[in-house]
Amino acid sequence: GEEVGGAARFVTALRTYRHLSPLVLFSGDVFSPSTISTVTKGSHLIDVLKACSIDAACFGNHDFDFGIDNLVQCCAETGFPWLLSNIIDAETGEPLADAREFVCIQHASSGLKVGIIGLVELEWVDTLSSIDADDIEFFDFCELGEELAKQLKEGPEACDLVLALTHMRWPNDRKLARAARYIDVILGGHDHNYGIEFVNNRLILKSGTDFRQFTVVTLAAPSRSTCTTGQPSIPLEIRLETVDVVGSRFAEDPTVAKAIAGHVTNLERSMQRELGSIDCPLECRFSHVRTQETNLGNLFTDIVLTALQADFVLVNSGSFRADCVLPAGPFRLGDLHRVLPMLDPMVVLEIDAKGVLSVLENGVSQCPESNSDSTVPARPVPELIQAVSGIGGRKLRSDAVYRMATKQYLYTGRDGYDMLPNCRLLVDDEEGPIWSVAVQNYFLASAVLHGWQQLHNQRHRHRLISMQRRRTLTGQVSVSLAARLEVVATAAATANANEADPSDETVADAGFDLSAVTDAAGCEGQVMKNRRSSEGSQRAKTTRERWAMVRRRVLMDREEAKLLSDRRPLCPQVEGRIVQGTWSETEEPDEEEEEQDEQRAVDEIKDEDLVDLELSAANAGATVDLKQ
Repeated sequence: GEEVGGAARFVTALRTYRHLSPLVLFSGDVFSPSTISTVTKGSHLIDVLKACSIDAACFGNHDFDFGIDNLVQCCAETGFPWLLSNIIDAETGEPLADAREFVCIQHASSGLKVGIIGLVELEWVDTLSSIDADDIEFFDFCELGEELAKQLKEGPEACDLVLALTHMRWPNDRKLARAARYIDVILGGHDHNYGIEFVNNRLILKSGTDFRQFTVVTLAAPSRSTCTTGQPSIPLEIRLETVDVVGSRFAEDPTVAKAIAGHVTNLERSMQRELGSIDCPLECRFSHVRTQETNLGNLFTDIVLTALQADFVLVNSGSFRADCVLPAGPFRLGDLHRVLPMLDPMVVLEIDAKGVLSVLENGVSQCPESNSDSTVPARPVPELIQAVSGIGGRKLRSDAVYRMATKQYLYTGRDGYDMLPNCRLLVDDEEGPIWSVAVQNYFLASAVLHGWQQLHNQRHRHRLISMQRRRTLTGQVSVSLAARLEVVATAAATANANEADPSDETVADAGFDLSAVTDAAGCEGQVMKNRRSSEGSQRAKTTRERWAMVRRRVLMDREEAKLLSDRRPLCPQVEGRIVQGTWSETEEPDEEEEEQDEQRAVDEIKDEDLVDLELSAANAGATVDLKQ
């Protein structure tokens, strides 16, 4: 039969159970990804979530696709609490993205008090392009889950039950079930399949995806008067009912259906939204983009390079579908959708030098035919493969492995890349960004850096510098800042002993710029304080760790200042993106050449030769200036 279902029918189905006074809970990944979310950034689902009368939800990785600010705004409009118990914003000392650590709800009909926490895994947190690992503090979900659940049951909250909303893979949910004795039920997300398991006598439930089904979980528990105080959990009788929304037995909720239709109608108008302004044409004609290097190809792959912190990027040039020259001037959302109309999730693989050469050989095997998937200049394959053999200005090493970013489409072995499924997968399609979303975030980050757009927390945004460039710059400044860090750490320790914070003068004397590190919430002249409350003290960073973060922030500001002052094109050549040089399996590392490479890296920094933040394009020397 026809597959209908959908959000409007889902709401109708959910409301048929209102007589039970249920707790309605959700485990993340709602604001993205979808075709419409690339335009609305998830706001089209706010009306749907309100109609569901949700009591609490936890974040999923794709909820962060459009950055922290967008997520905070969307969540605030939903009107219910969002949970993230085991990630702290290192700058504020509070749960990331204005989330709550836990929520306690007194269930109306049973009288039981239910504590709800939200736990996520580190694996997908590390893949978020809008969050730097140095900006957050992650706590092991098993240890934190057990600690927090115990607190909720034995502390002043006096909860009878603790439910964990999670956004993790099955293995981690099972690990949590085995480790956390005080958690009674685990309601999970992230895996896009329906599943029920009992591990260590604890229910793990994953209720599917895309508004296709939900589960009614009935927990029969002893009354509060008969509960045993101090016990990790109470005996539960669990009944499950799966409600399948796919099909036509549920009518559409008219209010929700109307709201969704309105968003769809607004799509065409939204396509006129300007992302930036380009000062030269971008070449996207099939006759060019499939046979030679183009400025558009370089620009869009460099964005992936920074989003996934990869060593190099491989995409099929058939991904670019506009078949035109995009004129200089405003670059709009509609232009982006013409170039990248597909929802292409990006992944990261681990690949060795031989694999790199095999990939490139397949990519150029049909050159110079216009249906080739390579953007490498058309030359005979043997000549080309001999010339292409270095990444980031360094020769390939037979014993080295590289982080290669590519499309999920190619990872599955399509277009002749049958060697890729054998590579180790570091970031899968569920954790990697959608390509077109990464492009939008890149434009936004540039506007923020130029001061043309403000974010609630300016540190949580897409990065604009490749991993190699950041490593080089970090190496150059870390030594010089180390001595200053010692001075500041000593001053901070002394101040803490006297129940005071380090003075602005002390920090200035050590060479730090306070304007770069003051608290985003407006604590002007105050450098990130340790949390001194009893609730947060265990999670507060030590003084030395806090000052280490200050050092990193100063480093980032210096790095970005160099980028802002550099006016040269982002992609003048394919170096660092398409490899070059010569390589043989028996070749030994050339120490003299390595020293020269290191010196070149130093000279690059001295000359401020970093990637231009103004989104330059290669062959035409274009720069993209975002409008204020």
